[in-house]
Amino acid sequence: MERSASTRKVSRQITIWLALLVFFLSLALSAPTILRQKKVFIDEPGWVSASIAAAQRVISGRFAPDAWNDTDLSAWGDLNPPAGKLMIGIPLVLSYQGNPPHFRRIWCGWHSYAQNQADGNFPPWGLLVRARFICSAIFALVTVAAFLLASDIGGLIAGALTVLLLLTDRLYVHWSTSVITDGPYVLSTILLALCCLKALRSVDSGVAFKWLIGASLFAALAANIKISAILPAGILILATIVRITVRGDESNKRRQLLRWSLGCLVIATVAISATNPSYWIDLRMIDVPAIKAEARAWPQVRREIRANMQGSTKQLTFRDTCPHIYNLMRPLGLPIGFIRWRDRSRDQIKGMQQSMPDAVPNGSKTIYLARQIVRYGQSFRGEWLLILCGVVLMMIDVFKPKSPEQSDGAYILLACTAGQWLYLMTLPFFFDRYFLPSTAVAQIVCAYALVRLVSIPICLIQRRHTSSDVSTG
Repeated sequence: MERSASTRKVSRQITIWLALLVFFLSLALSAPTILRQKKVFIDEPGWVSASIAAAQRVISGRFAPDAWNDTDLSAWGDLNPPAGKLMIGIPLVLSYQGNPPHFRRIWCGWHSYAQNQADGNFPPWGLLVRARFICSAIFALVTVAAFLLASDIGGLIAGALTVLLLLTDRLYVHWSTSVITDGPYVLSTILLALCCLKALRSVDSGVAFKWLIGASLFAALAANIKISAILPAGILILATIVRITVRGDESNKRRQLLRWSLGCLVIATVAISATNPSYWIDLRMIDVPAIKAEARAWPQVRREIRANMQGSTKQLTFRDTCPHIYNLMRPLGLPIGFIRWRDRSRDQIKGMQQSMPDAVPNGSKTIYLARQIVRYGQSFRGEWLLILCGVVLMMIDVFKPKSPEQSDGAYILLACTAGQWLYLMTLPFFFDRYFLPSTAVAQIVCAYALVRLVSIPICLIQRRHTSSDVSTG
């Protein structure tokens, strides 16, 4: 027992030192690209503007819900929740001691690159470089998290292979040196998977639900970065609870499944609402007579909104016409925001079919996604075959495992893969950065497949030696 405990302690220390090495290696490799890259990408002005605005509100203590609308920042504003912007904006603002250069512009899609530059839509160079370094540090944490998850599932060799594959993936390297909120989203997704794996492996010690609480908090963080994260996060947590429940006593399986599922749902929902100021009720606007008057006038207001939709350039909204009732509905901001995101995405498809036809699936979405994953999710030619092989090996290890730990790791990785595929299937159109979460998961799957394929002939050789020794004896 003492030797086993000391071995685990040494292994843990080695893993920590390797994780630090991975972090600084990732930062060091991205630094030359950041300093050399003069081109500004379409999303960067909007994310820099929105991140600074969100961070300045938090630092100055301005939490009034209406202050978080940012409608002038278009899709980079209130359509996207603030958590990812805060993870970029707070260190960016603090790096200027709370007084960054004023910048509140977005990329104009109707103008050329040169025209956007002439119009002042690009951030100052120093501000952009700092924001890129912050995002690069977040992506370095993503690489560390992927290393830890892969190491927990397939050992340190799988972790090292995952790092190598990520740092040579063109899509990952390109966006890890740009200002986007996808980095915080991928980080929260991988940490969520790591918590779920720890929950599966700690059932006997009685702390599984504590790890599920952590998973629920990371799911809330992911949903507060991108609303569309609800589906893959929910699938992973539910899959974990189902597997834990199956191992439990026959008498209370259904009760435990229901209790833990509701517990995680409540924790995630409360965390989402508590960390997003735009979902808070403004107590100053609770006016009972005004609420009653708006409720009585609702039929007429609804007709006015519908009539206004016929040809007005400025659309009437429920927020404008019934502000007091809308204020009471703020805690429902997540489902409302999801509906807004879905409707806006549908409206964008028509324009994108003409301006960016490659981003909109034409025909079977499954075939389209398979082609895009082959295009974006590979570190080397033919890697997709190794990923498919990894999926098959994971299924084998789930149903015919050599050990419970191997089965749990394969199960979580398989649930991650399924969740990311279903997440992509729900999207109406695709920019290449939308494939970043699935790329990170795919590289872990690829590393897992390489380790398993190498282990198969080794196991066969060991069996042959063992059988020959027995026969000789």
